[in-house]
Amino acid sequence: MKTKIKVALISAAGLVLATILGTILGWLDPNKNDPGLKDSGNKDYSETMDTLSRVSSQVGSSEQMMQQVWEAYNNAKASKNIAEYKNAIDKADNLIDDFEPRAITTQKNLLQDNEPIPKPGKNKEQERQRIWSFWPLHEVSAAWWVKGRCYEANGDTTNAVNAYEKASQFPHALVFDPDGDSFWSPAKDAKVRKKALSESLN
Repeated sequence: MKTKIKVALISAAGLVLATILGTILGWLDPNKNDPGLKDSGNKDYSETMDTLSRVSSQVGSSEQMMQQVWEAYNNAKASKNIAEYKNAIDKADNLIDDFEPRAITTQKNLLQDNEPIPKPGKNKEQERQRIWSFWPLHEVSAAWWVKGRCYEANGDTTNAVNAYEKASQFPHALVFDPDGDSFWSPAKDAKVRKKALSESLN
């Protein structure tokens, strides 16, 4: 598997925001009977735009933080330096601290709604939009996966197993590999790695 993978900032953030903006524009459609939202001075309108601004900021923040995680991890792999791996773990922890609560709620809702788990690989545009709408599952699962890889590289098998277990708890999460123009599942890969490491501990 290619591990020098970058999260597609524009694609992910853009598609998530497009979904939200499309909803808002639907509310503002002059052909629809909702005159209150057409008025820019209306409270509902202001709250809606505030929500869009807040979500836009959050999406951008998670994507930027994930980009930093990948860069730190790739630097650690290249240098094989323990301190660099610890730096990648720290950056992953920052992202997890900020976004894991939302990711857990999102994953729970998806399972309760029986939302189909997306398949890794190349996906059509409509399916890609559905995948990106699961933000921030992708970043959080990937951050735990990176932690697992870093712990494993540093010989900390116990923490690696725990990190892989966390990553596997987000089955709807996928990571986009721009080199292959396809998605892969950190949850599935984490399960495989966890099993192999767990067997080595016995």
